[in-house]
Amino acid sequence: MKDQEKSKEQLIIELKESHQQVIKLEKIVSEKNQIEQRLKESEEKWRLLTQTTPVFIMTVNHEGIIQFLNRTTEGLSLEQAIGTSIYDYVDPGQVHILKNSVDKVFQTGEFDSYEILVSGQQGLPTTWYESHLGPVVDNTGKVVAATIISIDITDHKNMEEKLRYNYQQQELLSSISQFFNYYQDFDDVMNKTLHMLGNHTKVSRVYIFEDVEGNFCRNSFEWCNEGIQPEIAN
Repeated sequence: MKDQEKSKEQLIIELKESHQQVIKLEKIVSEKNQIEQRLKESEEKWRLLTQTTPVFIMTVNHEGIIQFLNRTTEGLSLEQAIGTSIYDYVDPGQVHILKNSVDKVFQTGEFDSYEILVSGQQGLPTTWYESHLGPVVDNTGKVVAATIISIDITDHKNMEEKLRYNYQQQELLSSISQFFNYYQDFDDVMNKTLHMLGNHTKVSRVYIFEDVEGNFCRNSFEWCNEGIQPEIAN
């Protein structure tokens, strides 16, 4: 009888312990589900962020092969871009800029940045990008990839070029004004002026025509760029 009571007590204890284990398991499963849900929400936020941001985010290996890319330019799909080399999308004369920057990140683990001109796909215009690179390291501290964040600065570059051109134009007008104020030889001043105007505007020829008697005019002064045949004597 006592043995039966003991067995019952032992059974009750074991049932209570099992119940506690079930509660612990349910808690672990609940926490796991919560973690998975938060991870899923975090991944969704990251996906939306990378797809809607105006910047380009990519990951490349040391050889410059694209491993991840959040978006592409018109005429190029993600499937086409993943696995290709970043060096295929820049002008050949600027490949060394990008390569040196990637090498620096892998060799030193330091951040770097550069500005580069990227070739347009399928006849699209070339684009200026400002890019910032950073290392991706494993648990041993080894750099295993580089993350590149690039933003289109073409409008900014075009504005810089316009400002530079306008500044050069102001300097040109100032120089021409000084020529007319200080030089006595009018023909020499005119030839120098045409030369400066031609170089500044990058045209093939600059004329000055002078009215003569009746309905005629005369080519009084002419500047020709290299390889252009003069017409002033005709």
